[in-house]
Amino acid sequence: MFRSTIPIGDVLVRRLLPLLALGLAGCPAATGTLPTEENLPPDEPTLGISPVSPTTIDDLSLTILQDATDPEGGPVTYRHEWFVDNEPLLDPSEPDTVSSDVTTKGEVWRVFTRAVDQEGLEGAPVSSEVTIANSPPAATASIQPSEPSSLDDLQLVVVVEDLDGDASTTAVHWLLDDNPVPAFDGFATIAAAETTRGQIWSVEVTPNDGEADGDQATATVLVRNDRPTVSGVVLSPEDPREADTLNVTTAAPEDGDGDPVSLAYQWYVGGDLVLGAEVDTLSSDHFDKADEVFVLVTPFDDSDLGDPVQSNQVVVDNTPPSGQAVGVSPSEGTEATVFSCEPSGWLDPDPADSEGYVFQWFVGGSPVASTASVDGSVFNRDDVLHCEATPTDGEAEGEILTSSTVTVSNTPPTLTSATLSPAAAVETDVLLVAAVGFADADGDPPGYTYAWYVGGAPVATSGPSLGGDWFSKGDDVYVEVTPFDGTTGGAHVTTNTVTVLNSPPSLVSVSLTPSVVFTTSNVSATPNGWSDIDGDSPGYTYAWFVAGAPVGFDNDTLSSTFFSRGQQISVEVTPQDGEDVGAPVASSPITVANSPPDPPVVEISPAEPEDEDELTCIEITPSTDADADSVETAFLWLQGGVPTAFSGAQLPASATGDGEEWTCVATPNDSLEDGAPGLATVVIGCPYLFQDDDGDGQGDPEVSMIDCDPVPGWVGNSDDCDDDDDTTYLGAAELCDGADNDCDGSPGADEIDGDGDGVAECEGDCDDGDDTTFEGAAEICGDGVDQDCDGVDEPCSGCGDGILDPGEEVDPPVSIFTTLTVDPVTCRYDFSNVPQLYCNGGCTWDDSQAGCGEGDADIFCQLKTDNPLSESQAFGTVSALPTHGFPCARSNYGTPMGADVTDRLMSPLSFAVRYMDGDVRAAHNNGGTVINVVVCTDP
Repeated sequence: MFRSTIPIGDVLVRRLLPLLALGLAGCPAATGTLPTEENLPPDEPTLGISPVSPTTIDDLSLTILQDATDPEGGPVTYRHEWFVDNEPLLDPSEPDTVSSDVTTKGEVWRVFTRAVDQEGLEGAPVSSEVTIANSPPAATASIQPSEPSSLDDLQLVVVVEDLDGDASTTAVHWLLDDNPVPAFDGFATIAAAETTRGQIWSVEVTPNDGEADGDQATATVLVRNDRPTVSGVVLSPEDPREADTLNVTTAAPEDGDGDPVSLAYQWYVGGDLVLGAEVDTLSSDHFDKADEVFVLVTPFDDSDLGDPVQSNQVVVDNTPPSGQAVGVSPSEGTEATVFSCEPSGWLDPDPADSEGYVFQWFVGGSPVASTASVDGSVFNRDDVLHCEATPTDGEAEGEILTSSTVTVSNTPPTLTSATLSPAAAVETDVLLVAAVGFADADGDPPGYTYAWYVGGAPVATSGPSLGGDWFSKGDDVYVEVTPFDGTTGGAHVTTNTVTVLNSPPSLVSVSLTPSVVFTTSNVSATPNGWSDIDGDSPGYTYAWFVAGAPVGFDNDTLSSTFFSRGQQISVEVTPQDGEDVGAPVASSPITVANSPPDPPVVEISPAEPEDEDELTCIEITPSTDADADSVETAFLWLQGGVPTAFSGAQLPASATGDGEEWTCVATPNDSLEDGAPGLATVVIGCPYLFQDDDGDGQGDPEVSMIDCDPVPGWVGNSDDCDDDDDTTYLGAAELCDGADNDCDGSPGADEIDGDGDGVAECEGDCDDGDDTTFEGAAEICGDGVDQDCDGVDEPCSGCGDGILDPGEEVDPPVSIFTTLTVDPVTCRYDFSNVPQLYCNGGCTWDDSQAGCGEGDADIFCQLKTDNPLSESQAFGTVSALPTHGFPCARSNYGTPMGADVTDRLMSPLSFAVRYMDGDVRAAHNNGGTVINVVVCTDP
């Protein structure tokens, strides 16, 4: 590509105008004459042009590497002038930039720059220059065709561009499967004979403009397979039907590479691809009548598919239907029957076709109708019928089907209805049947048969009537009436159902009790003479009347709250059997009598009179009257049980004497009659005495008497709340015995066992909120709690001190145990880190025989896990290692570890586990066997 230099106008020079006079408009004029100083030019800047080695594609940019400075310290600007091959560049678009559009290879570009101060004074010029270098050519390469087969020549297409317009040459190198092919260097074409399917051909093209190489251009193609072809695709038969199979035939497929070719088939029915049909035949399962069918055949050579070829298109023809048989239904009938011609076994290969038939009926061999059914209008009794049915799908007819014959039988008669009466029947009635609407197509005279049903069950009688001997109350009765023409019975009709009704019960009389009624009495009614012909259980309703008015109460007893003295009471009782009611029966009335007043409650004051005291009879509880009558009380005094002449509530003191017994008799009266009297008795000069059975000097308030003389075992107070215990009475001291000694309703607070440990506070429990602390409790040393209530918490003496402290499980002799650790609180041996345990040489754990076994390993697990349920899952046996600490079971070896260990871990062993130390091992010559590497469960 050639470019030329284009002048773009005068050189633009940026100049700054000299500053105006320092004085500004509106400022006062300076006075006097100032000395004038000479302005000095700025110094030179340092320049640079980039890029340093440009080509014709690069813009030139001027860069101030170091700014100029002004001696007066003012601002500095710059003026640039560009020259190309010593000729000035006119009117550059940007003073510090030159576009690549105006440069040409070989040109020398120089820039002159002057610094300019704020007064427009320029400094000395400085310059910088560059030479436009050569631009290498660029090339693009391609191989045509881009997807060649082994039958195609490979044609190289190269395009070269040079920005400087230089003439260029190219160097061409071919590669086959990444390997150079020098024989074809410089070739523009590779003949098809040189290529093979699957080869990868590449080309490398390097351009050169006579000065420099450009970037290498490459292209690559894959020699593809030559696709196979097929022709002559024909589908047959040309006029298929639903039951046919379509076949496709083709000419022999061809392949340029000589590869074996297979064919793929794609069948289309109605324009849709048939999935799963990929062979050269298509069954009628995939198409129907009127479907358009064709097939696409595609050749394949195991590498590529060829172009698909479509077959001729065929249209599926209709197939006439067929049937298997035809029959007349029903197979027998009368003139009233509708006979139907019913074909069966319809078969039409075309699934979309609807089943259809053409019918023809024959009577006595002559055609009579072309319908699917016929009735008595075309035949009579004893006629012989048959029919024909021809299957058709609307387009074509199949073969005719002929039925067997049917002879018309007698027509049974019909009946419209039948009625059973009377509708409201009782057990003494006779039920009668009336039949209505007998009809017979053959003109036969009417006749009937009867089937009676009582309670849903048939009864052994016939005829148009049924007597009461066959049914009872509540029975449902109906009859089925069948019309009969002397030959055949018709369809029966069922009458209405008659339910036998209930007979109401009856009653003779009603009596009332009691015979004399007070306002405090309830009145009861008793019905007499129940009768019910149905044998139903008796039932009654009651209507009570007081003073002739109903009280609305339905019960056999009337409460006294419903009536008053002098009113008349009566009742009407209506018998009912649960279904019906009989005639009501009224009782004779009774009149409510007067109720005498209740006796009053009286006492005599004073209760313990002395000689010459006046006695007053006081009504503590006045008399009441059930009839709400006013009551007046009359008083009478008895001396020694004998009436006196004294009446009234007061008895004068002059009438009494020491030792006399006086009784007040208070008799109430409601103006009609007296009621029962109230009585009170005192003895003059004698006190009340109270029984003292327990001899504590306190009397029982529940047992008392009046006596003028002291009586042994009786006292004058009633302060004893338990006369069987001489420590319980009012004011007695509380004892630690659980009893209410002072009679205040509860024992002392310190007598209650608050924590449930069986010891109350007064019995030695020093903390009644802790059930582990009381006198005699086991002390646990060193826990800060005084369990035995002796005032101190006992300190623990420690493990191995010869003392088995409370809470300790064992007290081991610490001095000889060098491998087992001991829990400092429980003093329990800790076997969890013991690697092995001795189980042989006179010390077998299970005490059975020499040698280690699973039972020994289980005991080892119980010791290691401190769990009596632990079992060994796996273990090993080896010769004893030089390690102390081997439990054994024999009593003559080792040191006892404590019976409680046996109880917790070794059960059901009956012996204590002993600890075998090193000295015992030595006695056995360090022999025997140990259990080790044990895997334990820990449930």
